[in-house]
Amino acid sequence: MLASLRGPKTIAQLCREHDISETLLRRWREQFLAGGAERLAGKRERTEADELRRQVSRSAKAIYQWPKRPPKGHRRPLDDVDKVVLDVAGDNPTDGTRMVAALAARERGEPVNRKRVQRLMREHRLLQPKRSEGRRRRPGHFQVTRPDELWHLDVTSVRVAEHGWCYLNARSTAAQERSPDGP
Repeated sequence: MLASLRGPKTIAQLCREHDISETLLRRWREQFLAGGAERLAGKRERTEADELRRQVSRSAKAIYQWPKRPPKGHRRPLDDVDKVVLDVAGDNPTDGTRMVAALAARERGEPVNRKRVQRLMREHRLLQPKRSEGRRRRPGHFQVTRPDELWHLDVTSVRVAEHGWCYLNARSTAAQERSPDGP
């Protein structure tokens, strides 16, 4: 069809080459030119492909879109697990969601989901705004602020031909300050 619009061959030659009728090719040309004129004029005809794309995008949005939370007045009523969680959280105001979940599970005798506890504590404003003790550090982490404050010791065994196994102790400090008298 495009070759008939811009090519040097006639419609009859193209129809013989591709084994189609001349009326079919002329109808295709008319439809193509009419559709182009509508597009340039701003009108857009909805085709089957456009309709399918719209349906697919709508269904994909339904699949990947997060459900919206119901407003406060329309939330589900509290069940017995929720009441236990809220009682434990109210009795232990400084505990976090993991500890409240563990205490509620101990009280009920069955596991309680931590995310459920977190949601309930958030909804009822029982979460602490931030940690009170600052950043937690792993055990054994020390910050050296002056010389001779932190010492490292290491012990290893070494095989000596004349004596057999000997133990070697190594000592170092994290920060050493040299005195003006010497090392």
